[in-house]
Amino acid sequence: MPNYYEARDDFASTIARAGFTNVELAKRAGLSRAVIFRATNPRAYPNTSGALRERTAWAIAKVYAQQVGCDDEQAFAILFEGTNNPMVSSALT
Repeated sequence: MPNYYEARDDFASTIARAGFTNVELAKRAGLSRAVIFRATNPRAYPNTSGALRERTAWAIAKVYAQQVGCDDEQAFAILFEGTNNPMVSSALT
């Protein structure tokens, strides 16, 4: 099982279709908006990969699942893909 998760290429459009802004998604998931921005724009931060720790990815997936009416596991699969990339900033908890 991967240690980290990256947002899928269509993450930004997927959350937008669900009615979220980055700020609203972050707030409802109990995260900073910087976490969402880094996940969707990893090239803007050359010292990080944009990967999220598992608990952070699950927090986002659970909020998305509630919004669209699917189960948490399905939401997780829609939004994220696993990676073993260890380059995770301490801000991406």
